[in-house]
Formats: sequence, structure tokens, C-alpha cells
Amino acid sequence: MISFKLPTLIVMNIKTTSSFGNRDDDDWANTVGEEENDVPRIDEKTLKKLTRQHDGYQTPSLNDKLYLHFQGFRKIEGLTEYIHLKALWLQGNMIERIEGLETCKELKCLYLQDNCLDRIEHLEHLPELDTLNVTNNRITEITGLDVCPSLHTLNIVNNGISSGKSLEGLRNHPNLGVVDLSDNEIPEEDAELVLDIVSSMPRLKVLRLTGNPVLRTKAFSYRRTVIFRCKQLTYLDDRPVFESERLMVEAWGKGETPEERMRLEVAERDRQKREERDKQKRNMAAMAMLIEDARSKILSFVMEEERTGFTHPDLQLWRDRAPLKEAPDTNVDQLYQQAETAIRKEDEGVVYSDSENEEDKNETNEKEEEDEDEREEDVNMPKLEEVEDQEAEMIEATQAQLTKVYITELDVD
Repeated sequence: MISFKLPTLIVMNIKTTSSFGNRDDDDWANTVGEEENDVPRIDEKTLKKLTRQHDGYQTPSLNDKLYLHFQGFRKIEGLTEYIHLKALWLQGNMIERIEGLETCKELKCLYLQDNCLDRIEHLEHLPELDTLNVTNNRITEITGLDVCPSLHTLNIVNNGISSGKSLEGLRNHPNLGVVDLSDNEIPEEDAELVLDIVSSMPRLKVLRLTGNPVLRTKAFSYRRTVIFRCKQLTYLDDRPVFESERLMVEAWGKGETPEERMRLEVAERDRQKREERDKQKRNMAAMAMLIEDARSKILSFVMEEERTGFTHPDLQLWRDRAPLKEAPDTNVDQLYQQAETAIRKEDEGVVYSDSENEEDKNETNEKEEEDEDEREEDVNMPKLEEVEDQEAEMIEATQAQLTKVYITELDVD
């Protein structure tokens, strides 16, 4: 008979322990209190250290700016003596509420981006606040701005704004000029409400809604409608609003139907093009007059030199900068006619054909060949002394010719 020996089962009593297993409620409360004490706080010692690092004053009331960014603070406190503070940097902390600013009545710029705020509050003590930056927080609704009538710039990028009703705190704000609402979740269906709110701000000049679904609305032409409704707007999203675009939008807004609006916009664009081309023509005419006046002035100086022997300084300067050379005379009238012809072709929408382009290429090649021939001739040019003598003779001959023309004109008169 075969017998088997069964293995002995050994039961081990394993005692599990944890860091809080043997602690009562009082120990747990003490532990939490110790953790809270380890969190950096805005106290007198910390403020003196940070002001020293940023070249501030140890006397709190003398500081007009204070840098408290990226320190891990959870609460705004300890600023009672900073009564003349103008700018306060608190970005990159873990602040959950706007508080502790009751004595900072002169504060103009408050930077609270990259924190844990869920609302805008307690700004009634900051009557002179001009700039508020709460980018990268958790704000879901804009409130509390009615107590800051001087507020001009509001940056609330990448928060939790997900409806048009959340923007009601901006309605009719008397002084807001820059509002950045980029990278939120404002939906397409609230496009009309958003348009109504932003158009109610009388001094709005810069508006950014980039990154919101509302830009994809099909209810109306987004950019044209916003520019038409916000009369003071100078910058929308990613580009400025120039005067030419505003004039086209104003014309577009006068139409009743989409077809009429597009027709009015195209007509305004054509008018602006004609006006610009007329301006170019006037500039060309003014340039031609300047050239003729300069020539007349040089001629009078030459005649004076022939009569009195006195060389005017302007004439000498002209000779030093642009010595006379053997070259065909430039006809200003011909140049002006060529400019007018080019502008007229542009007005008529002339499109050059491939054959004309080929002719231009041939002319370019011929010109290059001529330049090459001239360079070869330059190699065999006479010495410098001979060239100077020839130029002197040329100048004398030209002056004599100008004198003869001038005398002939006098005889005719």
C-alpha cells in the first residue's frame, strides 16, 4: 500500500500597517495642519525676500510693483501695507480666490494667469484697475466687472466659458477696449447673443475669439458682421481692421439681400482701386514737375556761371554727384506717358500673353548680350588720364550748347 505525505499548511498572520492605520482623528487633523504649514505663504519674511530679489524697497509703502509669481502660494494675503501698489504679478501659483487686496486701492494691473480661480470677485476695492489677466484658470462665467468702471483690458483665455450667457458681465461696460476670449467653448448657436454683447461695448477696439466654435457659425458672415456692428473695432482675431476693409464692410451692410450686399462691396472695392490709381498718377505728375524744376534750376545756374564766372554751390554739388556723360537725353514726358500707359493697362485688366512674356525674355537676353559686349569694350578702354580729358571736353561742350540754347530762347523772346 502506497502512502502519501500531505504537505503541512502553514498559515502566516501577516499584519498590514499603514501610515494612518494607528492614528485617531486628532492625529489626522494634526498631520493635515502640518502639510498646510509647509505650503508657502505671503508673509512679511517672504515679501521682504522677494522684494530684495527684484530690486524693490524694504519699506512696503514705497513699492509700486510686486513680483510674487511662480511661488506656489494658495492665498493672497499680507499686502495690507502695500498701499501704493500699481502692478501685482501673481501668475503661476495655486490661488483659488481673489481676495486680500482691500488696501491696494491704487492697483492698476493685476496678473493672475495660471492659477485655480473659478470666478472673478472682490474687485470693488480696486477702482483704478486697468488690466486684469486671468488666462488659464477655471472661470465659467464673467462676473464682478461692473465695480471696475476703469477696466480697459481683460484677458480670459483658455477658461471654462461655454455659453453666450456667460458673457453677460461684459454687456455695456463703459471702458473695456481689449477683450481676449480665445480658446474657450462658446458654441455656434450663441453667435447672435455674443454679437449683441460685444456690440454693446462702446469703446471696444480689440476683440479675439480665436479657438471658439462660434467662429464657424453659418447664421451670418462672422467677420463682416462683427466689424459692421462694432464701429470702433480696430483689431479682430488674427489681423487688424484697416480703413479700406471698414469702408467695404459699411457698404456691404447697406444691402438687404446677400446678392445686393456682395454687389455693394465689390463696387466699393473698385472705387478704392480707382482712387489709389488716381493717387499714383498724381504722384507721377508731381515727380515729373520736380524733375523739370530741377533741370530749369541747373540751367539757370549754368547761365549765371557763363555771365559772371561764379559757380553756384548747388551746381558744383550736382556736377560732383552726377557728372555729365555721353548718354541720350531723358524725355520726362515720354516717361510720364509710359507710366500712364502702364496704369491704364492695369485699369483695363490687361493680361499679358505667353508670346509677350517670350518677347520680354528675348529683350532681356539681348540686353544681357549688350552688357557683355560693353564689359569687353571696357577692357580696351584708354587710360584714366585720357578719360578725364574727354569728360572735361564733354562738359565744356555741353555747357556751351546749353548757353547757346538759352541765348537763342532769349532772342526769340
